[in-house]
Amino acid sequence: MQGLRTYGTHSDERGFTFAEMLVTISIFSIVIVAIVGIFISVLTVQRKVAGQRKLQQNIRFAVEEMVRDIRSGKIDYTAQQKAAPPFTAATELHVITQDGNNVTYSLSGGQLLMDAEELTGTDVQINTLKFYITPDSSPYLGGTADSQSRVTIYVDSESTVLKQKSAMTFQTTVTSRIYER
Repeated sequence: MQGLRTYGTHSDERGFTFAEMLVTISIFSIVIVAIVGIFISVLTVQRKVAGQRKLQQNIRFAVEEMVRDIRSGKIDYTAQQKAAPPFTAATELHVITQDGNNVTYSLSGGQLLMDAEELTGTDVQINTLKFYITPDSSPYLGGTADSQSRVTIYVDSESTVLKQKSAMTFQTTVTSRIYER
């Protein structure tokens, strides 16, 4: 029987069995799910870091503006005592700059203002802004200053960038360089 052939019994046929394909697809699926999970985690962290960086830049810019005016100028104690009683946290700060201009720093609608100009971006929300001023009365009167004016600035803020919420609390103390004796 030379002309008859039988099919499916050849041992030299190449290919994958159904079971081998299932195992390969399962392993491939597990690897892909793990990679996608890692990608999503990295993307979330990147968004959070971007929001935190933007918040820090905004707060740093605003605080540096205040620090420059406080260091080179002096506290306007006359206006300051009208704004807040002594030994309490003030919600606005009155400064006389080195050029002799009166500047007021305050919080309005979640934005840090220098007079009427916004110092922080619209995507940054300032929750708390407090100024602690020492001494509580003017050391510049009468030329008998025993201490320099110090202002402790406390800022509590938050920002939502790319659906990621970031929060930051910042505090610094600044001393005026003007010391009249």
